[in-house]
Amino acid sequence: MTWRDGERGAPPVVCGVQALNGLGFNSHQTWALRRADFRALAESPFVLPSGKRLTMAHIRVLPEQEYGAHRLSLILRQVLGAWPDWLRGRLPRGRLAVALALPERYSKQVEHRRFAREREQLRQTLLTALEPVGHEPRLDVHAYGHGGPAYSFQWAGDLVATGEADAAMILGLDSYYDPDVVDLLADQRRLYDGDRVDGFIPGEGGAMVVLGTRRLASEAGLPVLAQLSSASVGSEVRNSYTGPNLGEGLADTVCAVTEDIAARKDSVDWWLGDVSSESYRIKEFQLAFPRFSAGVSHGASLMEFIPSHLGDMGAATLPTAVALVTEAFSRGDPLARNCLAWASSDGSTRGAILLEHPHGST
Repeated sequence: MTWRDGERGAPPVVCGVQALNGLGFNSHQTWALRRADFRALAESPFVLPSGKRLTMAHIRVLPEQEYGAHRLSLILRQVLGAWPDWLRGRLPRGRLAVALALPERYSKQVEHRRFAREREQLRQTLLTALEPVGHEPRLDVHAYGHGGPAYSFQWAGDLVATGEADAAMILGLDSYYDPDVVDLLADQRRLYDGDRVDGFIPGEGGAMVVLGTRRLASEAGLPVLAQLSSASVGSEVRNSYTGPNLGEGLADTVCAVTEDIAARKDSVDWWLGDVSSESYRIKEFQLAFPRFSAGVSHGASLMEFIPSHLGDMGAATLPTAVALVTEAFSRGDPLARNCLAWASSDGSTRGAILLEHPHGST
């Protein structure tokens, strides 16, 4: 889905961001430490079958004994910050949309009593945290993993662009800091342990993005941090569970964005992906990138990956990418007119979003 002036309304803009992860307590700290090449990787309390402690990019200030919905609720409240209080009385009833993006284990299609219960707990926690707004928002839960927030941006962005909502909040939360999750991944031999290089380093975190119109930002005194120009969601039939993954789903998903860029004879300055060190993820990227970048990448295009500094952030990946990009746009590091961020879920969902500098050319 692409938003252009006069087509489905004006493009939505990013008016606010917040982030929490193993590297930083907010979006600015996350951006600054990442640009300084700090990495959130540390030894965790979890012990692998090999006897080694699991390396994670976890949030070390959170209580060591907390996991599951309780841990994610702590992250949720932190990234919401003071926004519910600020929104009090500013929006008419029914004019706020909220999307909560969660890991795939919280999907209604997953038959797991604990995770089904926790999904509802997280939904209620969010509604309670939003009570200062003064009325219940329009809330959707999207438990599609890494690529799922692209659907959240698509859903919320369209409500704002078409005037069905004045503002929208997208929250992406995920955490591998969970004994059941670690045990499952260890059984699947998917975790990096120092000897097994074909494994990934799990992370955790959350990020919140506020979308609105330029008019709302002007009237409310909010900054315009970026313009959300496109959001695309696709499916990979041959994913990590079914294989072999030939990158077709990711290529098609990102091409839905880049084809519009090519039609405007424009290019991508900054690619921001979620490729981890797992061989199937690397292969997917290697097969998809030549196709989706053809005609829109240039010699100075920057390629970066979020897991290299923050670990695998799951459903928090794309909202965290937005936090990093808005900080970069405001500070000119890296210097870019736009950024295309993409993510691949463990299951079939693939997602991509295009953010453009709020003032056009930098």
